[in-house]
Amino acid sequence: MNRWWLLLMFLTLGMNKMYYPTELTVAAVEHGVVTMESRSGETYTIEEAEAWQVGDRAECIMSTSGTQDKADDTIIEARYIWKRER
Repeated sequence: MNRWWLLLMFLTLGMNKMYYPTELTVAAVEHGVVTMESRSGETYTIEEAEAWQVGDRAECIMSTSGTQDKADDTIIEARYIWKRER
């Protein structure tokens, strides 16, 4: 089992399911801030642009911030999984 899923299992089991996996797509990259979007339209940002480009996809571990509202969820870790053909 890879490190990514072990981390997710640890966080989920130990924190009352406050963390969950999801897949996001990069919607914008501006001044080192990457905006990612879920399939249902929610947007999230991270401040580590690295080599992210619009259209790239990532597996992410998200935090619920202890609420049911997705608007305050945050990205805990993002892992690059797919590069859009240009």
